[in-house]
Amino acid sequence: MTQVVLNINSKKEWDALKPILEVMNIEYITQDAKMSERELELMRHAEDDKENGRVHAYTSHRGILGR
Repeated sequence: MTQVVLNINSKKEWDALKPILEVMNIEYITQDAKMSERELELMRHAEDDKENGRVHAYTSHRGILGR
């Protein structure tokens, strides 16, 4: 038996994928995503960094080197 794990980030994505699984007669089990306390803490720090301007736009190495 083959098992595949899909991480779906939005209800919109799930609403698009669910009918495909059903048409293909693929069984699936859903599970609510639960973030650990550590993940929640990291998320809060990241949001705080963004709000306070401590996050800068990504620049590729090519952009930095002028290529």
